[in-house]
Amino acid sequence: MEKIVREIVEPMISNKAALMIKTVPAVENEPAEIIVIADKADTARLIGKGGSVANAIRKVVSVKARLDNVHVKVKFESYDE
Repeated sequence: MEKIVREIVEPMISNKAALMIKTVPAVENEPAEIIVIADKADTARLIGKGGSVANAIRKVVSVKARLDNVHVKVKFESYDE
């Protein structure tokens, strides 16, 4: 799942060296989480106006997750350098 997120996100950001994608495994009834961490400007670009880009990324990941019969949440975080 991390691979598909990286393939979607990398072309959209300017600072590829600062990109980190972490997967937190599912626990009991909670879904797995994929956390995308990038610098502040890239995170803003990934979220988009009104969250439109983030929602599109989540939709693509959810389709792949359904095909794999898993439940995944995608979160976006930033850090300042």
